[in-house]
Amino acid sequence: EEDLVFERYDNAMLSVFAFMLGAFHISDVIKATSPTLACLFVVGFILLAAVILLNMVFSIMGDWFDEVRNAEIQATYARALLVLEYENRIPYATKLKHRETWYPKWIQVLRKGT
Repeated sequence: EEDLVFERYDNAMLSVFAFMLGAFHISDVIKATSPTLACLFVVGFILLAAVILLNMVFSIMGDWFDEVRNAEIQATYARALLVLEYENRIPYATKLKHRETWYPKWIQVLRKGT
């Protein structure tokens, strides 16, 4: 049974699939009817698996970066809301008294989503 691992095309495909599960013996590749084709299957599978796994790692890292960036934006927006809340607690007379120093002519406006 083990000598027929790469004997037929369907057995070869199942053998390459079994590589994912760790069932890999180099002697099976050497004993194949066409060792060159068997080596191509093995090398092709290993390269394809490596590319797919690297793609998955990069995708996960990109998602983490986006989550961190969104958290920073939300934190800045929350700080701006806190400043506005504290500013609204100041009595209007006090705001008028210190208008020139507290409220310059030009201020930066923060809006969510911009």
